Amino acid sequence: MVNKKSVKKQTVEKKTSPKKDRASAARKNDADIPQEELSEMGLFPAVQKKAYDLYLQRGCVHGDDRLDWYHAEKSVRKQMTRGK
Repeated sequence: MVNKKSVKKQTVEKKTSPKKDRASAARKNDADIPQEELSEMGLFPAVQKKAYDLYLQRGCVHGDDRLDWYHAEKSVRKQMTRGK
């Protein structure tokens, strides 16, 4: 039998939404890949690297890979057009 007096309430930390974290991370890190490396890499590998970086920044939470890819592609395309 559990003694009710010995049971302590646990505090639960409020977590921020992963979607908000991802969107802000995508905006903050538009220039992660140096321009020289970006031009040598090509679009697909650069987007792949950026999407993986976004995944890591969100704490490796599964399930939002398509959104990571979307934000990464948007960021890399923006960076590529800026560099020309």
